[in-house]
Amino acid sequence: MDKFRKNIIKMWMSRVQEKYGSTTTLSYDTDLFYADNLIFCCIAYEAYAFGRFQKAQMSENRRTLSKTFQISFKELIESNSLKDFEEALNNLKEEIDKKPLDDMTPNSNRPPLDLPDKKDMDRILEIIYRIRSNLLHGGKEVNPSIQRNMTLIVSSFIVLFHIMNLILKQEGLIQ
Repeated sequence: MDKFRKNIIKMWMSRVQEKYGSTTTLSYDTDLFYADNLIFCCIAYEAYAFGRFQKAQMSENRRTLSKTFQISFKELIESNSLKDFEEALNNLKEEIDKKPLDDMTPNSNRPPLDLPDKKDMDRILEIIYRIRSNLLHGGKEVNPSIQRNMTLIVSSFIVLFHIMNLILKQEGLIQ
């Protein structure tokens, strides 16, 4: 992976780590905090996945990344060491079990996504990426009165944040 891409990853993840670990009062709406940080984590994720695996399609990079880190992901879940991660993963599964995740991007004909197994890293990343796409390109609103949207956004951010930390620590890109 080239130095430029490594710096992109470090920059976006450090922004998220600073904000997520901060106890200071946020200068903007708390609901936007999670949406912003989900997008920041997605930028780092995309930069990492493409830089590491060099596949033309993001879905190919996601599958390769998932195969590479599936055992570590499963160990993270089974360790019960990160309560916010565990709670977010459970919330994500619960929401998707209630109603599979539609693709809200214009002119899409992709089927809704379900989540049969919360230990399936590939499916988790696919769901998070769809939530990100719905947020940026579709009609997913950052609106506290729409509880499902907020649960999906907050949970996706927390899960992806910990997945990225797991991967980047193993790769030696962060400490």
